[in-house]
Amino acid sequence: MRAYGGIRGRRSGLLKSEAGLLFGVKIEGIAMIDSAARMFGCCLTLACFIASPASAAEPEVIFTDSFDGKLAREWTWIKQNDKAWRIKDGALELRVMPGVDNIPAVALPDASAGPYAVEVTLTSVPAPTQQYEQVGFAWFHEGKQRFKYVKERIDGKLYVFPGKKPMDKATVRMRIEVRGEKFTAKYQPDAKGELLTAFDGKLPGGGKGKHQVGLHCFHGPKDAEHWIRCDDFRIVKLKK
Repeated sequence: MRAYGGIRGRRSGLLKSEAGLLFGVKIEGIAMIDSAARMFGCCLTLACFIASPASAAEPEVIFTDSFDGKLAREWTWIKQNDKAWRIKDGALELRVMPGVDNIPAVALPDASAGPYAVEVTLTSVPAPTQQYEQVGFAWFHEGKQRFKYVKERIDGKLYVFPGKKPMDKATVRMRIEVRGEKFTAKYQPDAKGELLTAFDGKLPGGGKGKHQVGLHCFHGPKDAEHWIRCDDFRIVKLKK
């Protein structure tokens, strides 16, 4: 009985030790799983942060104007009619006259220093009604206008022109990307979504010399006030 009891006692002790060892391994395993889960959660959070649009690197801004109360000092007037432009509600507004009454312009970077883009958001108030009523960019080289890139009403429909791409929204973001002596004109209907290509070409002077971009509008009605709102004008560096 004693032997049996001793064996039983030793066996009971062994069972307790084994259970303790097993329990300890189980606890340690849970701790390891918990630690791994925490590490995975941290990595997942970091990956989501890196991938999120808010954390994406913004392009370096060379010049910007939000038209907060006045024009930035970098603007110069190629043509000016004080009765046909204003700063209103955080935007530059140009009245669309029958002729070209206003052209505010800014100097552009040296294209040989690296690629860049110039862009602006344009909103018609109200919608264009006249044949060839238009607003957009006017490009100058050595003081002379060389080409335009505009939103234009042609035969009752709205387009971005040249390229004559249909664009029936009141608002459009227009952009010209410059790489060396070449440029590409792009646009975003309603200032949202993918940038679409309108046309491309070569810069006058091979990209050398003094380049300016102006905002202009014309072919507006004589007997009604049509305005164009210009928002968020920027010149930014592009990746090489």
